[in-house]
Amino acid sequence: MPATVQRSVMHHGKRHKFRATAKDDSLEAFKEALSDLDRQVTAFVDGNKPKVARQKFRRK
Repeated sequence: MPATVQRSVMHHGKRHKFRATAKDDSLEAFKEALSDLDRQVTAFVDGNKPKVARQKFRRK
């Protein structure tokens, strides 16, 4: 039975779940599923980053 890997990420107080299923029981397929899961999470996190850096002002 192919393995399913999952990871959850908190964003604005909500948990977002990501899943990836291996094609078969081989180790290579499992590694591919892990890398696919990592790509999904990275795309989600990078897509939700602020587009501009916040400016910090010093108090006088």
